[in-house]
Amino acid sequence: MICILVDYREKNSDVFKLLVCAEGVSVPVRNLYAGDYVVNGIGIERKTTADFGASLIDGRLFSQLEKLKNTYNRALLII
Repeated sequence: MICILVDYREKNSDVFKLLVCAEGVSVPVRNLYAGDYVVNGIGIERKTTADFGASLIDGRLFSQLEKLKNTYNRALLII
């Protein structure tokens, strides 16, 4: 069984709904310090195109990515 930690803010996302239905996947919901998902120690930040643009414009993107990089050994941004 694979365990995918999910940040509580992702509970309404389609990705979360698909993961919950997947066989052989455990999907505990947590308040993650950085990122939206954690798989095998890899911190993952998922951005919709609208959120990516907004994060870039308001200056959150790079601080979020730095926090992700400093929290996990490996980090991944999915747009």
